[in-house]
Amino acid sequence: SRIPLLEWLPKGLPANVRMVVSCPEGSTAFQQLKRRKWNILKLGPLQDVDRTHVVTRLLKARGVTIPEPLMDRLGERKRTLNPLFLVQILRTVKDPSDMKPSGPVASLILCR
Repeated sequence: SRIPLLEWLPKGLPANVRMVVSCPEGSTAFQQLKRRKWNILKLGPLQDVDRTHVVTRLLKARGVTIPEPLMDRLGERKRTLNPLFLVQILRTVKDPSDMKPSGPVASLILCR
C-alpha cells in the first residue's frame, strides 16, 4: 500500500532538530506543511549581491574561483536568479576547468 504524502515526516521535532523541506508553494505538500503549522520560508529570486555571494561561497568551498567575465554573464541569465537552480548547478563543479567558458558547468549556465 502507498504511504500518504508526508505521513513519514514526524508531526513534531525535538527542539534541537531542524529539518528543511523544499516544495512549490501551493502544492499538496505545501498545504500539508501549513496545516502542521511548520515555519515556512519562501525563497524568491536572488538579488545580484546574494547571487554573487552564493556563487563565491560554494565555489570557494571547492577551491574554485569564477572569472569576473563569467560572473558578469551569470548576472545576465534569469535562470540563475532561482536559488535552487543555481545551487544545484554549482554543486556539480569539481575543478576550476568546469567553470571555463567551454567547461560543462559554464556552458550549461550560460546557454541561451
